[in-house]
Amino acid sequence: MSPPPSIASDYFASLFSLAGKTALITGAGRGVGLAYARALARAGANIAVVLHPSESEDGVNTEIRPLSVDVHIFKADLGDRDQVRDLFPQVLAAGLTVDIFVNNAGIAHRESILDYPEDKWYAILQINLSAGFVLGRAFAADVVRRQARGKIINTSSVGGFLASRNTVAYTAAKHGVNALTKSFSTELAGQGINVNAIAPGYTVTELTRKNLESNGAGFLKRIPIGRFAETSDLEGAVLFLASPASDYITGQVLAVDGGRIVSDFEADVVAVDAAKEKL
Repeated sequence: MSPPPSIASDYFASLFSLAGKTALITGAGRGVGLAYARALARAGANIAVVLHPSESEDGVNTEIRPLSVDVHIFKADLGDRDQVRDLFPQVLAAGLTVDIFVNNAGIAHRESILDYPEDKWYAILQINLSAGFVLGRAFAADVVRRQARGKIINTSSVGGFLASRNTVAYTAAKHGVNALTKSFSTELAGQGINVNAIAPGYTVTELTRKNLESNGAGFLKRIPIGRFAETSDLEGAVLFLASPASDYITGQVLAVDGGRIVSDFEADVVAVDAAKEKL
């Protein structure tokens, strides 16, 4: 017999409600970051987003502000080390108490190792990895100072487990994000801070749509579930890791990838097709 709706509602609210919490999310103007912000806002969290100075606020204004939570927008170029150092003090100066830090901002560049521009290497390492270290450390210091609890959620990638051609800087950075997650979790667990990461697979966004459309057949062969992720597929993962439901989980990298990293699915498909031809 199912519990009465009120009991079920109270139970799930106790696990997943973020009412009264504030989440700071980098790279939240569109795509995965905007989906993260939407999920946390729907659970009751107030939202502080970090956008590039040139980035439109339209996505935040259209999708987050109507959810009846407080919304704050900060502008910073995370490729600029000075702006990264200044960002969290600006958040505190605005009177915000941050409970959840989602380190999501990232960029990529595809080119062979022999031709890879050094400036692209350093830019990708700065935005995808170093900015997360600096901001995560600043957030953790504030949580410890307040003797509070906090959650850090990093955005990794299947590229943090695998290596693809022509993505040397992105691959190195995302492997680094996995290591950063584990190092932070080890040192901060006793300070009341959980540190985990989400590793999305091939996800349809404005930035990836063209590449997925042109190379879709090859990519789909590698995904056991048989489709690309939508940004909405990542919402449950970020809500889980931000909520009380995950209070005893730290140092983990949760792959939301349709099974991409656990199976050599493309090779399996080729082997099955070859076997069929012999019958």
